[in-house]
Amino acid sequence: MDTRDLIGRYRLVSWHRADGTAGFGERPEGYLHYAPDGRVSVMVARSDRHPLGLDYEAMARTRIALRRPWTLLYRPRVLRAVRRLADAAAGFAGYEAAYRVEGNTVFHTVGVGLIPDRSGNQETRTLTIDGDRVTMETPEGDQLVWERLSHSAARE
Repeated sequence: MDTRDLIGRYRLVSWHRADGTAGFGERPEGYLHYAPDGRVSVMVARSDRHPLGLDYEAMARTRIALRRPWTLLYRPRVLRAVRRLADAAAGFAGYEAAYRVEGNTVFHTVGVGLIPDRSGNQETRTLTIDGDRVTMETPEGDQLVWERLSHSAARE
């Protein structure tokens, strides 16, 4: 397999964990983009996430309130906002990375993402390509199926 075989934009079709359960629910949403410059970006989310109902300033106030957590006892709106933010983050995974292909394996070296602890980590995926579908298997046995988008759909 060659790096050029992966270049393009993909939509997530399915995600099944090794134990047979669905990753991020029955209909996860996600996009994967392999660029010719050796960079990849991936975003996956639960489709049943609820809107936060917060603007940027409200999220900033919530972050400030977390510096003094005892104040949350007297601020139920802020406490609800913290819970909504935590739920939204728990239903989302995403990062940008450098990638390289060796045989039927792709290696992602994580740059920036939702979870700062992953920066610098290497994510390994075993690939199977069948037409416009790419199946990726993680070392833990999860399988993610991606479908290449046409050039016109990739621009949307």
